[in-house]
Amino acid sequence: MTSELEQSPQSPVEVKRKRGRPSVMDYPQIKRIYSDRVTTRRGLLNKHYENIALGVIDELQSNGETGLEYLIDAKDFNKLKVRWGILRELGKFPERDIPNLARFVCNHAGDKNPVKKWEAILRKVRLSETVSENKD
Repeated sequence: MTSELEQSPQSPVEVKRKRGRPSVMDYPQIKRIYSDRVTTRRGLLNKHYENIALGVIDELQSNGETGLEYLIDAKDFNKLKVRWGILRELGKFPERDIPNLARFVCNHAGDKNPVKKWEAILRKVRLSETVSENKD
């Protein structure tokens, strides 16, 4: 004789929630791209987001746009200065939003906010957009 719990298709034993942070992208595909430098899933995603933002900003700079030196300063190749943390947060936005956000950060870089502060500001903006989109 079996109990109702064992017969139920929604049994707690059968239905397990996945643990950890939900997957945003296809892990094996990203791993093939960055496998030689990064080993963790989070590190792979961070590198992917950085490269998205880097590509958009590089395209803007190649089209002659100036004023983005706060994020990527390539005046002297030996002293290349890249704000990877800010690029990581910018890469999490849709590509159409990255140029305006990058300009905003660079225009207000004189406010003496450290990189961690800019990361927190961009994260709050991104998460508030996500929340407001879900409310509609």
